[in-house]
Amino acid sequence: MPCRNRFLLLVPCIIGELMFKHEVCYENDKIGCFKTGYPWRSVTERPLYPPPESPWDNNVTVTFFARKTGPNIEDGHMVHIRDRIDFNDRDFDAARNKSFFIIHGFIDTRKRDWLRIMKDELLKKEDANVFIVDWGRGVFDINHYRQAASNTRVVGAVLARFIKHLNIEYNLPLGKIHLIGHSLGAHVASYAAKRMKGIGRLTGLDPAQPGFEGTPIEVRLDRTDALFVDVYHTNMRPFIPLAGFGMINPVGDIDVYYNGGYDQPGCGTLPKIFKIKDWKDLLNLPYNAYMVCSHLRAYEYFSASINSDCDVWAGKVNMPVDSIKSSTFGSQPVYSLVKSCSLETCTIAGYKADTPGLPREGVFSAITVGVDPPYCARNHENMIVNEEKISNEMERYKSTVKESTIKIIPSEIPQVTTMENDDMDEQADDFMFTSEPESQNIYDEVLFEIVKTNH
Repeated sequence: MPCRNRFLLLVPCIIGELMFKHEVCYENDKIGCFKTGYPWRSVTERPLYPPPESPWDNNVTVTFFARKTGPNIEDGHMVHIRDRIDFNDRDFDAARNKSFFIIHGFIDTRKRDWLRIMKDELLKKEDANVFIVDWGRGVFDINHYRQAASNTRVVGAVLARFIKHLNIEYNLPLGKIHLIGHSLGAHVASYAAKRMKGIGRLTGLDPAQPGFEGTPIEVRLDRTDALFVDVYHTNMRPFIPLAGFGMINPVGDIDVYYNGGYDQPGCGTLPKIFKIKDWKDLLNLPYNAYMVCSHLRAYEYFSASINSDCDVWAGKVNMPVDSIKSSTFGSQPVYSLVKSCSLETCTIAGYKADTPGLPREGVFSAITVGVDPPYCARNHENMIVNEEKISNEMERYKSTVKESTIKIIPSEIPQVTTMENDDMDEQADDFMFTSEPESQNIYDEVLFEIVKTNH
């Protein structure tokens, strides 16, 4: 019987090897070839994952916006970026301080309201270049998730080619680029950044878990992808059997777990009688179940953080006291017991996370206020802050920044070959959590003004 069980476990792998090609190439689209064996297919994390489809099948487009652009999605300049790149928008200016790329996930399209809201908030904050990246069919068909997950590799390659075009033709500095991806879009951003080393910032909004959790770094979002990688977790339950869609383990320079990273306030919860045993079971879930609401809350939190007059502060989680691996992690929320904020123990969750002087690495826990924007309280209640110490630390940081503080990204991770080990990410598999949430608000007016001014 044991031998029979082992054989049954190998059946999907054997069938997959017979069904799928070991490599697909899109040379005419100028993005090269893609290996399809391990680790892109595996018995445990990625069973029966098909090869990625062509850029034509994914219909990748970018729609450009600047402050002069009209308020509607249709007002932007949409460009298909397949074999030929025809981008010559007169409003694009590579000299602007920032260029944003917003990338949606599995079931979205470029016309979704959250993309417009985030675009508007960014342009209100910055005189910037903003691109909305659209890909895939935007159809909610859970049976096609595996194909969409594989397609992120091609979409990332196409986006990288467009970024390279802007870099060469317009002298757009890679360090001024900020990629923002939700769910599968976070992995699209990762694949693009892996090909274009030197991207300034990559923000992962509840990166998709199925097919990515526990995989080597060339398969998923990782802290080595950009100069600064910040990740926000809102739906980190195990996919099977609890239908969590967001990644569980930390994978960025900083990882922020909102409200424990498990369920978000105001979202529905999984019915106790409902059990997830297969992909098709997800089709019977109510729309407001936490797998949808909590997963989508990540981009709502980030959009609200851009121009809010208050901030959601996140306290650092000590790691590790008890090591918890991916296979068992996610059964309880992640909370921090930080009650006193300093630059060593707290950061700002969301848009301002890259403020000079704030921590550039670590795992953090953030508690939101209410169920509507801005999800924070202006008076930052119940947190003790050493005003003089924080003020002095911020000033000292500005005067002592050195080249040694800048993260150096290793050489490009190949997307057409495989890697044997995941040694670079061993520490991300260990995580410590505590079981009791504490309010993580700050009432320090001086700190707020310092950070706001320096940002």
